[in-house]
Amino acid sequence: MKALVTGATGFIGSHLVEFLLRRGDEVACLARSQSRLRWLEGLQVRVIEGDCTDPELGGRLDENFDWVFHVAGLTKALERDEYYRVNGEGTANLVAILAGRRQPPRLVYLSSLAAAGPSRDGVPLRESDPPQPVSHYGRSKLQGEKALEQVGGAMPWVIVRAPVIYGPRDRDLLVFYRLAKRRLAFRLRGRRAFSLCYVEDLIRGVTLAAERGRDQEIYYLGEKSPRSWEEISQAIAAALGVRPMTVPVPSALLAGAAWAWEGIARLAGVPPLLNRDKACEMRQRYWVCDPSKASHELGFTTSVPLHVGAQRVADWYQSHGWL
Repeated sequence: MKALVTGATGFIGSHLVEFLLRRGDEVACLARSQSRLRWLEGLQVRVIEGDCTDPELGGRLDENFDWVFHVAGLTKALERDEYYRVNGEGTANLVAILAGRRQPPRLVYLSSLAAAGPSRDGVPLRESDPPQPVSHYGRSKLQGEKALEQVGGAMPWVIVRAPVIYGPRDRDLLVFYRLAKRRLAFRLRGRRAFSLCYVEDLIRGVTLAAERGRDQEIYYLGEKSPRSWEEISQAIAAALGVRPMTVPVPSALLAGAAWAWEGIARLAGVPPLLNRDKACEMRQRYWVCDPSKASHELGFTTSVPLHVGAQRVADWYQSHGWL
């Protein structure tokens, strides 16, 4: 197949590019800058410099594609409007460009469980549950989904909602590995559960969605059963061979830390790892989804259990000097 991948220079996008190339597909990558191609070096791909928010992007996408994987997105920002500009308006711009073609490609939009919001009672969310996002990030990803819904049948599309994704090259869980190496583990009060998906499994699922997913449908991907925060912390500690001390963190302290981190980030001019938007998500107890629809319709199952994935991530971090 001939595929275009947006966000190809990032954590998930670069793994997707490698997977498609191993399949023998022809791959083009949309990248905002030629200077951020670290994970694409040496790969046989065509790099198209551009941004999904650019109204002139259509002139750069001067060829036809069978598949377009829209993986690009903003997960951290200094200003809340940036989430909506990139994740919402950027997706709408890309959709309008592709839907206006004589032969529109099939678009797979990588959305997020954040677009649906947390489960209020701990029961894993299904695709039919009404979305109730609690963060600007989640609302902006939902705005991207609505851009697809508005185009309707003018082009074939499918939405994949991803839970917590982890794997080599991921920076979001890096802080927890670094803390564990220092024999520390933070825990918010109350029972908490998360749906997880190792990046290798996610990529297979996204490709299955392109091949087998029904048009105008949404699919959750992830492990069959959610994981408690204690399980995740223990898997990280075991991968590093340590026994960390657990430090309880009150929600009020989390909010204060987010506010302070935002202030420092604004002075530095870089998006913070923790902000008030992320803190709002972290205060929710149940980020869980039900992947049974993907299992039945796509044949999707995960193959990398938590203890294996956590060990692979630890090994990769250590071999690349991130720990």
